[in-house]
Amino acid sequence: ASGADVVVRPSPETVHFGGWSARYPAVATVNSGDVVHLWTVSGEPGGIPLDAWNVPRELRSIWAKRCGAEDGTQPGCLDKTHCPVPHCGAPGPHVMTGPVAVHGAEPGDVLKVEILSADPWVDWGWNAIRRGKGALGHLPEFDEPGTIVIPIDVAKRTARMPWGDAKGGVEFPLNCFFGQMGVAPAPNLGEITSIRPGPHGGNLDNKDLAPGSVVYFKVNVPGAMFSAGDGHGAQGDGEFCVTALETSMHGRFRLTVLKAGADEGGADRGGADRGGADRGG
Repeated sequence: ASGADVVVRPSPETVHFGGWSARYPAVATVNSGDVVHLWTVSGEPGGIPLDAWNVPRELRSIWAKRCGAEDGTQPGCLDKTHCPVPHCGAPGPHVMTGPVAVHGAEPGDVLKVEILSADPWVDWGWNAIRRGKGALGHLPEFDEPGTIVIPIDVAKRTARMPWGDAKGGVEFPLNCFFGQMGVAPAPNLGEITSIRPGPHGGNLDNKDLAPGSVVYFKVNVPGAMFSAGDGHGAQGDGEFCVTALETSMHGRFRLTVLKAGADEGGADRGGADRGGADRGG
């Protein structure tokens, strides 16, 4: 470890939109054992009114480059959910910050990821219901798709729903974690959607992978190429309507390379296989 934290802010040059691939170039490089700060953004393109909510300039610039407009709207859309090209032409809807290369990581090694913190940094999140998707999307009560923008009190770490209380909605505590974490997939897989998880990680959406947890990923390419995104302020045991309380978050991760054939202390372990993504916490 170098002893110096590395910070990566989101921008069109430091994120990947909707997919995972071994072809994405590293936006930063760290030593094994270093801590990296990843600032991430979240928002539904075309679904967050810029005149009503403080949409970060970082997210606006990403939308402008990918979608063609600062609010994420695309030419030819009938409305914010019916566009000729889904996800602004990306393979999926999520925005991940990274990838970060780790010196010394080689295929067959394991990347140990310690999740040190996960904190919201904007004062809103969002939740969407889509017709025919998730458990709620098949119910007649939710036949009209829609997006709700939910206020977040960053200092109190609470959010407030727009219904259920005479004082202006039910307030509830946040339980922050990253829905997307992972490394570059095997090169032969090409660019794969962020919607489905895989051996590389990706869309894990596990609320127990909060700060204090450790995740292990099998390294598929030199440098491992770690990314994270899809911040969740709150979620149950899965996404009942296919979205959680989606929000922009800042996370701190310690990235450590475990060499093939050695345990975490460096001792030889006889080549035991650590394949796939294993979760602990």
